[in-house]
Amino acid sequence: MSTKQIEQQDKVTLGQPQMGLSRRQAWHLADHIRKEIIKQGLGPGDRLPGEKSLIEQFGMARATVREGLAILEAQGLVSISSGRNGGVSVSAIPTDAITDGMASYLYFESASWTDLYQARLAIEPAVAVLSFDSIDDDGIKQMQDSITDCEQGLIGNISPRAHKLAEINFHAVIAQYCPNPILRLSALHLVRAMEDMVDSLLAVETSDAAKRIIQDHKEIMDAFLSRSRGEVEELVRKHIVDTKTELLNLVKDHGARSASKPTKL
Repeated sequence: MSTKQIEQQDKVTLGQPQMGLSRRQAWHLADHIRKEIIKQGLGPGDRLPGEKSLIEQFGMARATVREGLAILEAQGLVSISSGRNGGVSVSAIPTDAITDGMASYLYFESASWTDLYQARLAIEPAVAVLSFDSIDDDGIKQMQDSITDCEQGLIGNISPRAHKLAEINFHAVIAQYCPNPILRLSALHLVRAMEDMVDSLLAVETSDAAKRIIQDHKEIMDAFLSRSRGEVEELVRKHIVDTKTELLNLVKDHGARSASKPTKL
């Protein structure tokens, strides 16, 4: 840790929070610190006042301040270290910290396959277009690795679950290269939602569907390689529409077969 970073701890001053009655103090403190980080334009690595300074400034109990900082740490917004040079510093929020919360939200909202694919159709083609100029050789390699894993899945060299996750990862690769942070995060939310639905997908999966997805992914990757932006958008859009249609038909057929089976008493 640099001397500048250590000295900075004494330079950052947080404004006084206005305590509300509807939230616990620790949550209110955490929200106040988050807003101050944004207001002051602090970034990853910037030091915040330590626990002792926060206790003195806000007149709160040690347990309240510790809980408030723990909330921020759990959200990925700050990191807390101990020792002589330890303290509280701003962190780069990991995507997983956000998508985990979204996954829980979608679960309790009972999002359907139709909901998911409507969102994919609205977001992923735009993400692919924006990612077009950003994807480098490593991104192409990641797409190819995903396709190779899927091909291994077709011949039984990896588990069906690993195969399906490799299919989904193809879209995560494209999303990660999107320069628009809002669309990138939205696309990664959708990837996480699909990952959480893997078991449902496996229940209706067919080898023909898996083969078509591999072929679609190859064509999309080739369009990136041939530098055809319009083709990338068109192929991603077609892939989502075809996959939705096929999936809903498979789900319908699977439901009909299940309903026709005799019930065991």
